[in-house]
Amino acid sequence: LASHTHAGLDEILYVVAGEGALFIAGQSTAVTPGYLSVVPRGVQHAIERRGKNPLIVVSALVGAPCPAVPTAQLSGSK
Repeated sequence: LASHTHAGLDEILYVVAGEGALFIAGQSTAVTPGYLSVVPRGVQHAIERRGKNPLIVVSALVGAPCPAVPTAQLSGSK
C-alpha cells in the first residue's frame, strides 16, 4: 500500500498472514503474523509485502465519523 495519511483518524493494523515491512514516519519495521500497530492520525505510513506469500492485514480506522459513510440514530437509542 503506497505511502499515505489519514487526517483525523488513527489506523490499527493487524498482520494475519505473510511477511512485510511497515513504514511509519520514515521508520521501517519488519512485520509477521500477529504483529499489531497503531498509526496515529496524520502520520505518513505505508506497508509492503516481502516474500512470495500474500500479506494479509486487517485495518481499522478509528476517530471522527466519516461523512461518506451514512449513519443514522436508531429508534430508541440515546
